Amino acid sequence: MTVGIFEVNFHFMANGYQTIVLGRPDLQVGGLQLWIHARQFPDSEDYWDGNWLMVTVRCCASGAEVWVKGPILHLSELHHWMA
Repeated sequence: MTVGIFEVNFHFMANGYQTIVLGRPDLQVGGLQLWIHARQFPDSEDYWDGNWLMVTVRCCASGAEVWVKGPILHLSELHHWMA
């Protein structure tokens, strides 16, 4: 069985292009794929600061494809969504 590997180029104004090689998504629901990389502030003991996740998200539907990357998901939101 072949597992899809994604290689993505993200453009950042100050840094040029950054290439990220992704394996199998940590979460996939329909056309939504989510890769969790780390916590934004892993040493923080604050509930809000310490639970932001660095993620890459891909969403595909009806001929459209959107990729986003960054600290855009709070662990409490993921927990609530998965419950």
